[in-house]
Amino acid sequence: TRPQHHEDPERAPSGVRERGELARELVELEDFEIPAREVEQGEHGHGGGRPGARQARDDLRILVMSATLDPGPPSSFLNDCPVIDVPGILHPIEITYGPSDSPNEALFQVLRRTEGNVLYFLPGRGEISRALGGAVKVLHAYGYSGVTLHGSMPPEDQRHVLRPSRYRRVTFTTNIAETSLTVPNIAAVIDSGLHKAARYDASRAVDSLVTERISADSADQRAGRA
Repeated sequence: TRPQHHEDPERAPSGVRERGELARELVELEDFEIPAREVEQGEHGHGGGRPGARQARDDLRILVMSATLDPGPPSSFLNDCPVIDVPGILHPIEITYGPSDSPNEALFQVLRRTEGNVLYFLPGRGEISRALGGAVKVLHAYGYSGVTLHGSMPPEDQRHVLRPSRYRRVTFTTNIAETSLTVPNIAAVIDSGLHKAARYDASRAVDSLVTERISADSADQRAGRA
């Protein structure tokens, strides 16, 4: 996450760290192998890498991984570090748009066209709960079960959702399934195009969650989950 600047550094949002902080933490590590960081393309094309940690210790090795990132800018940013290209298999994806569809209508349109599991991206827990509650009849009509996946769930509940199932499922999820977790056997993705982002409210001196449109890169990442 790229650091945000605030008038009062004591009021900076939790989770936002300055350039030198990560370097200091890594310098103090005694036992480590290779920290692997999966990144998405940031606004400046290099995912917000931090060269300070690499310069602080000669024995430190950082592995940056991504399925979508252009490797040129981050390699240049990290002192022309080597790039390892692992070619994969490209699968064609059909994308359709339904800007006027309700969550239930979007689900209906997808279930009548697919036989596999479905991943449904929504901005937050409240939207997930409402969408799942309104989709009971549609799910039952097509022989699907509905499950939820978000960061507030206990780890065991998350692991249960990530295990393969013999039953067809629709997983209603937040952007936790965009990069952090991989739901198996997904044949179709429904994307609301929204997510919740932490934004600093200077008038109240607190963080708050704001529903925003996702970036084009995030939309591509979500579509690639199918």
